[in-house]
Amino acid sequence: MRETTEIIKLERVITGYLLNNPNLFTTNIDIFSRDVFTDITCQKVISAIVKLNHDGKDFDILSLSDITKLDIVTISELFEEVDYNVDFKSALSIIVTSKIEISTIMYLREAAKNIIDGADVYKTLTDIKEFVSSNEIRPINRITHIIDHLKNLVDHIKKLANHEISGIRTKLDKFDEHTGGLQPTDLIIVAGEPSQGKTALALTIAHNVAIDKCAKVGIFSLEMSELQLTARLASMSTNISSKQILFAPLNTQMIAQFKSGISRLSEADIYIDDCKNSNIDYIISGIKTAYLKYGIQVAIVDYLQLIKDPTKRNDESEIASNTRRFKNIAKELNITVILLSQLRRADNPKPTIGRLRGSGQIEEAADLVILLWRPEYYNILAYEDSPLADTIGTAEAIIAKGRNYGVGKFWLKFNPMLTYFSNCDYQNNNNPPLNVPF
Repeated sequence: MRETTEIIKLERVITGYLLNNPNLFTTNIDIFSRDVFTDITCQKVISAIVKLNHDGKDFDILSLSDITKLDIVTISELFEEVDYNVDFKSALSIIVTSKIEISTIMYLREAAKNIIDGADVYKTLTDIKEFVSSNEIRPINRITHIIDHLKNLVDHIKKLANHEISGIRTKLDKFDEHTGGLQPTDLIIVAGEPSQGKTALALTIAHNVAIDKCAKVGIFSLEMSELQLTARLASMSTNISSKQILFAPLNTQMIAQFKSGISRLSEADIYIDDCKNSNIDYIISGIKTAYLKYGIQVAIVDYLQLIKDPTKRNDESEIASNTRRFKNIAKELNITVILLSQLRRADNPKPTIGRLRGSGQIEEAADLVILLWRPEYYNILAYEDSPLADTIGTAEAIIAKGRNYGVGKFWLKFNPMLTYFSNCDYQNNNNPPLNVPF
């Protein structure tokens, strides 16, 4: 770090620049609005400039003297401190870097002390990352001309004209038609009662997009182990049930089938974390790590009600806060987050958005809410309004909320042996035989 006397000298030069050229304040307002100066006189003058700017007033020696209570001579001396041999941007960068270094060292010392005193390690590490991120001061191009966005819109229109979709293709055609695929920054909630296929649908999407090299996927599961998740994905690639893979010896034919089937899976960009800690900070940290280390574009979290936040007093506030954090991480990293959620049980098994635990908060944060159910599981053999002849081997996906997409519904084939979803041919419905899901 540079000597304090050198930093103070640069601060006075920067303040002189500002007094002689007020436009420099406007173009660097994000920096000057923060406490980065050490010299008391400079601090007072810049704070006064910030206040006057906030009130929509120009600054001069008299107005600055009135607010700072500094005499006119002292402020006039600062006008003379400007040194045009010193590059303004370089000097400002040195000041900011020095401030960040000092505050970071102090924060890390305090964090280390807290860990020694028994503070939660994962929570502390998350706080450190957020502190470092919030203290990273760099120019932000917040305001852009519409021409930049029109260019992006034209590229988007050209893409659609070439029969491409705007997002990541899942190979579940009706979903892709409705949403344009998985969109970056979206939080997708997949909800249903137990045994309706929430995990199967999420893993189907993970398998499809990764096998086709459309996207890199991170799976964060609080319910299943890495071995179980891998067996499920291998089942989809080999057409051998995960139950067979996990619990029974494979015969010679199956072994050959297994080896052949997993070749593409082994090359797919799928990263698994079986989340041995249910703390929300641990999981958010895992998503950020997978993004930075592997470049994941889709994060699947299974499931919401198992995630804990010790700082929240009740389940409702915990669910609301956690859901918002997953939406925020989707926006921050520009990825798609698929979050699985349980439904409250009801006499009528057909799902509704009101049965989401903390439904108001979840619905508010989510871009897409898919309610999944398999009537066959409840011995209901006909849909109320569907082109399908019966419910055997199928599932209904109800899009109960679709920000930018609208609501709707579509139907999927479900293979209970492979716990895998695929497209349903509404015109030629050849359903698989009834089977008990694994």
